[in-house]
Amino acid sequence: MYHSSNLISENVLNQDLENVLEWTEFWQLPLNLKKCVAIFFGKVPTRPQLLLNGNVIQYVDRHKHLGLHLTPKLDWSLHVYEVTKKCKYTLYLMRCFKNILSTTTLDQIYKSYILPVISYADVIYACAKEIQTANTPLSTVLAYLKPIARLQYDAALTVSDAMRLSSRDKALNILRWLSLEHPFAMHKILLLFKIFRGLTPHFLVDRIPTLGATTTMTLRSASNNRINTYRTYKVKFDTTFFPWTIKQWNALPTALSATFLFGLSK
Repeated sequence: MYHSSNLISENVLNQDLENVLEWTEFWQLPLNLKKCVAIFFGKVPTRPQLLLNGNVIQYVDRHKHLGLHLTPKLDWSLHVYEVTKKCKYTLYLMRCFKNILSTTTLDQIYKSYILPVISYADVIYACAKEIQTANTPLSTVLAYLKPIARLQYDAALTVSDAMRLSSRDKALNILRWLSLEHPFAMHKILLLFKIFRGLTPHFLVDRIPTLGATTTMTLRSASNNRINTYRTYKVKFDTTFFPWTIKQWNALPTALSATFLFGLSK
């Protein structure tokens, strides 16, 4: 449930929960009350007592929802930790059998069992602006994404059988792997393309800045396939999905953006 004010009353929240319970009963989708928990995002003066069918809902400080590990501050360090922990077991097995398996097989294991786990929901948790590039030292990568950058580096060393402390860029180039910043950025651009083509749910389309609040021009120029961005007042908001991805879209070559608009839409 979403409320714009942190002063929302306990009665209003409980009434919303009752409405949710009635909806689930009407559609014969019973809730498992023992598994229902509550978590607040943002600053809340006090935690109200939440009731669902007379049962007190327990508060938690972390929760896994649709594969994403959420915290009250929406700090993705927990999610990155869990992703890295899950992938390290596969990487350990790769190291154990690297002298038996071929480079091609190890490469396929990485792309089948590690890369999909990293890429899942990366448009939400991975700020591609801070991911390490070819010219960026590992020490300057955003702190919470360092484990994922390190995981890819360790996997590259294992698959290529390179020595420890070998150049990260050379190891990736030998395997023809992309640095994680590139697929992360491309996934965001593809999602933006789907949003503008109406291929996503309405709650994503509705997040596109309205014409009156952003600019006096149309959202898309017919001549150069560019999206008119809008002004942001905080650096933190400037790195969120829409402002950041629109800027990346506008930075694409005209021929490439035209391919997205006309080639993929056929």
